[in-house]
Amino acid sequence: MVNAEMGLASLDLANAMLLSTWQNTVITFPLDRVLYQEVLDQKIATSCLRQKSNRTATIDMQQSYR
Repeated sequence: MVNAEMGLASLDLANAMLLSTWQNTVITFPLDRVLYQEVLDQKIATSCLRQKSNRTATIDMQQSYR
């Protein structure tokens, strides 16, 4: 169990990793939570559900176990 401060630090680290990937840049701490929320809101606004694929796959595992 961790205290709230440590929990928020972990959340900031995870959010910084996402923001760094989305912006292809280095993120410094303390994390700019307003910027993170703005970028997240943009991602949400432009997101859409993926269509389910109708493909079927045949997988032969016989060669995997020698």
